[in-house]
Amino acid sequence: MTRRRLRIGVVGAGNASSHHLAGWRRLPGCDVVHIVDAVPERAERRAREYGVPRSGGNVHELVDSGAVDALDVITPAHAHAEIVEHALASGIHVLCQKPVADTREDIARIYDAAVAGPGRLMIHENWRYRSWFRELRRRIDGDELGTVFHLSSSARFAGTVTTPQHPDTPFSLARQPFFAEMDRFLILESVIHQLDVTRYLLGEPDVLYARAHRVSDRVRGEDVATVVLGYPGATAVVDRSYASKGREDPPLLSESVVVEGTAGTAFVSASGELRIVTEDSATRRVDVVPPEADPYVASYARAIRAFARGIITGAPFETDIYDNLSTMRLVLAAYESVDSGRTLGRAEIDATIPVGVRATGRVTP
Repeated sequence: MTRRRLRIGVVGAGNASSHHLAGWRRLPGCDVVHIVDAVPERAERRAREYGVPRSGGNVHELVDSGAVDALDVITPAHAHAEIVEHALASGIHVLCQKPVADTREDIARIYDAAVAGPGRLMIHENWRYRSWFRELRRRIDGDELGTVFHLSSSARFAGTVTTPQHPDTPFSLARQPFFAEMDRFLILESVIHQLDVTRYLLGEPDVLYARAHRVSDRVRGEDVATVVLGYPGATAVVDRSYASKGREDPPLLSESVVVEGTAGTAFVSASGELRIVTEDSATRRVDVVPPEADPYVASYARAIRAFARGIITGAPFETDIYDNLSTMRLVLAAYESVDSGRTLGRAEIDATIPVGVRATGRVTP
């Protein structure tokens, strides 16, 4: 018997929706059949651009229509809980853009909805699906670097401040105007990706300390942040700035990542090139892995493919609600550390979101 094609509804037609729609276009066996957005004209434009047959209406009508099997939710975080609750309770599967929510109350609502089902929930954390991070994880698992003792992840550029290239509206605010109104900005919106990748590569930390600042007067929240994660025998330093002038002009394809181990070091460049350098007392070996073609869209497509495969086969989602809560705990713990000036231990990190705590360890891809 021929399997019916998956019918996908896209909720949200903003800047990120183009990457999602390009990702869905790469996936055989799935059809995006409808786009809804709070601004109907924006949904109509995206539908024309990507050949989606229908647009308009609202998400509740779409869910209740029986016309879709799954939703790809690409709205701002404050809108996620209501959409996800209704869809999952109606048996519609959901791929939800990160962050899953921006308050503890909404996180708890979404957790309860995911546990209750019958629809299934995957969080769209596409950065860990970038080819260089998948390959780096494979190399770490293969013990090529030996015992890892340090990771650094850094991205610094002018995103909230003007430059000669962006003299009127800063780069990041032109792409995502709502950034300017976020009380909690950089950690929740962007550092979250780096924290998720660090978890993917190293697992769950024992301690966390963070600092953050607001530099630009064009935003309400922090636009510079550093988070230090402590592991038994290892340290990870994650930093990001959207207020750094004189740096490489955005956008950057990747943050720069360095992973040091007892047998060698891995370097990920801002262009996505992975370079593995290993040494012993007699030999130095260098292995360079270039980024794949169109890597940004490819990472979206890889995450979307994992979602579709999970729906079709019933396989667990790598970034299910339990995994994503572990990333969200680091986000909330970072803000708590910034506010208090304290280092938080594992129990305090877990306490930021007390539901859905599971044993620590690295997720299996």
